Parts: sequence; C-alpha cells; structure tokens
Amino acid sequence: MLLDRDCKQPKLGWMRYRKSRDILGEASNVTVSESCGKWYVSVQTEREAERPQHPSTSAVGMDWGVVNFVTLSDGEVVYQCQPLKSSCPN
Repeated sequence: MLLDRDCKQPKLGWMRYRKSRDILGEASNVTVSESCGKWYVSVQTEREAERPQHPSTSAVGMDWGVVNFVTLSDGEVVYQCQPLKSSCPN
C-alpha cells in the first residue's frame, strides 16, 4: 500500500514522497536523487536483526572462505590445520 508522506530536507525544504515500504529502525541517512525527470528518496536505517538459522538438524552446508577456512551452516567455524606451526613430539 502506497502512502503519501512529507519530509523536510535542509536545502530543499518540505517535500512530499510516496512511501512504498515501511521504514524499519532508526533513519541514519536520507538521499534525494533525480533520474530521468523523476525524484527518488532513499532512506538508510540502523536496526538490530536476528541471525537466520536454518531449522534442519540432519544436513549441514559448508562454505570455504578466505577469513575462515570452513564455516558450517549451523554456525560452527573450522580453522585451517597448520601442522608445520605446531611442535612435533620426538
């Protein structure tokens, strides 16, 4: 559902805009831009979001990365085995 709203911009004054989505969180940055004769308002927000967790317990996905060697879909991180850095028993 689209609603008409008003916002005040420091250099432009009051502007009416059409809100196509709910604004979740606290607005931290508002950008007004023009493209092809139409004006657009972009709102950047900050909010806390839950980390999504897949409900499956029987299967685990793996992601090989650069920072972490392997990250599993259940949140477990596996670090790279570096046998030359450990001391070997005689």
